[in-house]
Amino acid sequence: FDFSNQITHYWGPDFQPELLQDQTPLGLVRNKYPIGLALTLLPSFLLGHILVSLSYGRIPLDGYAWPYQVACLGLILFLVWRTFILIDKIITRYFDLPGPASLYGVSLFAVGTPFAYYAFREPFMVHAVSTYWCTEVVYTSCLRYHQSQDNNQNKWYLPILVFSLV
Repeated sequence: FDFSNQITHYWGPDFQPELLQDQTPLGLVRNKYPIGLALTLLPSFLLGHILVSLSYGRIPLDGYAWPYQVACLGLILFLVWRTFILIDKIITRYFDLPGPASLYGVSLFAVGTPFAYYAFREPFMVHAVSTYWCTEVVYTSCLRYHQSQDNNQNKWYLPILVFSLV
């Protein structure tokens, strides 16, 4: 894909022509960011696209209009909430700590790290979403380890783990 149009049109005031010099072997401008965030936001982006398509031209079909933003932000906030839930489950199930200790731990994680800043001030940066995927991998790995100890073989852990790692 050639990202020269997107870079020149949407980069902002700090645009530098050197950004267009990083090219693929085919001579196309390279996107330096991985696609994990884009793949995570794809379902909500498609929902926003459907909503914009139903506006019959009143909302621009450009991928940046408010329905796209609201749908993607909703998914990001859901993943932030899910991260807190998974951390709570890890603390209570696998560290055998009581609920109040888990509440303190999750609260400390929420306000004592840059997570809250990135989740609520800069949600479209990859930090909150990547924290969710890393937490999902840890939780699924813990789940698999403890299920193997109990001889309770749940076959869903491997697809979830592979999907989370990709």
